[in-house]
Amino acid sequence: MKITEENQNGCKVIRVEGRLDTLTAPEFDAAGDRWTGGGRQVIDLSALVYISSAGLRSLLLAQRRHQSQGGTLVLAGPSGLVEEVLSVAGFDTLFDIYKTVEEACRGTP
Repeated sequence: MKITEENQNGCKVIRVEGRLDTLTAPEFDAAGDRWTGGGRQVIDLSALVYISSAGLRSLLLAQRRHQSQGGTLVLAGPSGLVEEVLSVAGFDTLFDIYKTVEEACRGTP
């Protein structure tokens, strides 16, 4: 898994590539400690090819941590298996999920 962070027009974007599973979830969680504070932050899942239940747990913990500090954490770009897993797990009701990072930063589809 590879995690990169950048700012796009005042919107923090966290790009996750590869697999988010039992082996990589601790790395994601540790990186999540840096995503603190308020504001809107986007987790770009467009390059994520697999997510397990451990990865789902990590996303949920990141969201709860961010919300507790008054921020908004949204997801962008899931496709294929990742999109299907998020839907089956009901994460589409727990997160705002956008097709693109640009839409996620704007907050509109």
